[in-house]
Amino acid sequence: MARYPGALLALQEYYDGKYPGMKIAAASSADTPFAVKIGRKALTMLEVVPGVSVWDCLLSSWEGKDVNQIGRSPPLSSDKAATHFPILRQ
Repeated sequence: MARYPGALLALQEYYDGKYPGMKIAAASSADTPFAVKIGRKALTMLEVVPGVSVWDCLLSSWEGKDVNQIGRSPPLSSDKAATHFPILRQ
């Protein structure tokens, strides 16, 4: 597992407070319930800085609430543009 270097840098800058007021979230069209579990677990394991996971950063954006849209179970579909992103915009 790995993050793209640009994504890691953006998450580190977010964690360092470079983007005050910005909110972040994840969207994935993982195709099975098991893939959803793997994706969510990976987010808790990948570190932004030592001791702080991607998941920690995602939840900090929303005061601990999980707004991430991961999977294809209704109301989500394989088309993130049609389902995942509109839900995140709300």
